[in-house]
Amino acid sequence: MAKTIEQLEGDFWGKPEFTSHVVVTSHMLRKKPVDEFGVEELRFMIGQNIGTQYLMPRVLGMLEQTPLITDYHYPGEVLHSVLKLPNAYWLAHPDHVKRACNVSRLALEKLAEICERKKAYSLHKESVVLNDHKCLDRTERMIQDLAKEFIATHCSY
Repeated sequence: MAKTIEQLEGDFWGKPEFTSHVVVTSHMLRKKPVDEFGVEELRFMIGQNIGTQYLMPRVLGMLEQTPLITDYHYPGEVLHSVLKLPNAYWLAHPDHVKRACNVSRLALEKLAEICERKKAYSLHKESVVLNDHKCLDRTERMIQDLAKEFIATHCSY
């Protein structure tokens, strides 16, 4: 999509009134063609819920391929931004809900695989058996909890 969020929305913000990183970055990205957004830019804008309806098809496509995709923060950072969107977004975009449900399930599968690998490694190297809670780190558990909550809230099929 060669258009910018400003062009798609027909809403031109002009110059930022504040010089905070979030405000300046949001204004800048609204003027950038959507098809030029990188992973971090997509995560940022989804996290701010700016232009989300235009970015979400691309983001969901990425997540369907790699549910725990990251740029430089932590694995699952993009999914985290998606799952933290307000309920009003999901109610207004039911076509995105089904895909987000599938992505959430894929993420849970990937996290279970990570957990099993860590358990096997721990048992082999340290003769320690990890339980399901300790096999994931804090951010992995956060993503797991968000995915489970999203599924319970939005995925009734």
